[in-house]
Amino acid sequence: MLNRFVIKLIRIINLIRNIIEKLSLISRSFQSRTSRAVTLDDYRNFLFEILQVTGQSKGDKEAVYPLLEANQDIAIAGYITALSVYTRDAFPENWAMTQYNLGIAYNDRKKGERGENLELAI
Repeated sequence: MLNRFVIKLIRIINLIRNIIEKLSLISRSFQSRTSRAVTLDDYRNFLFEILQVTGQSKGDKEAVYPLLEANQDIAIAGYITALSVYTRDAFPENWAMTQYNLGIAYNDRKKGERGENLELAI
């Protein structure tokens, strides 16, 4: 029983490391498009804020969505990172929903050129 727990814990730690690495790569790619680089602290603060608002509002979408809209680049980075976990073969429904949300995020994105954002949305 303890061995299974340790193995699951190691997998979770490795998954978190992988996500942090991918967020770092995504951050560097956004750095060239924005006036300021998005840092890991930005991601951590954003995720903390999302969790806090989600908990306080008991998951009310009306409370959470404005945060996502205000932090579109971080939300996009989160969707891209999620796609490394939700692969098409392993989690087809989660993959499809994440792709859909990513497309909407690019479609609604205020930064960058509209044409490029629409192309990325497709």
